[in-house]
Amino acid sequence: MKVAIIFLDYLRHEHTKEALKSISMAGYPFDLFTIQEKGIARAINKGLDLTRNYDAIVTCGNDIR
Repeated sequence: MKVAIIFLDYLRHEHTKEALKSISMAGYPFDLFTIQEKGIARAINKGLDLTRNYDAIVTCGNDIR
């Protein structure tokens, strides 16, 4: 199974390192797509466009307040 993680990372870069560390402990192989796009819906849509050939897609938000 091909797994993709869409990582939304627009403004709060002070948390990026910690978030990526947590993601790396998933215990399953995955491809990471970091999206630096303003607007949650727009960023997710951009990530979905990049991951069309994957069986499973996970979104992680670093910028949600």
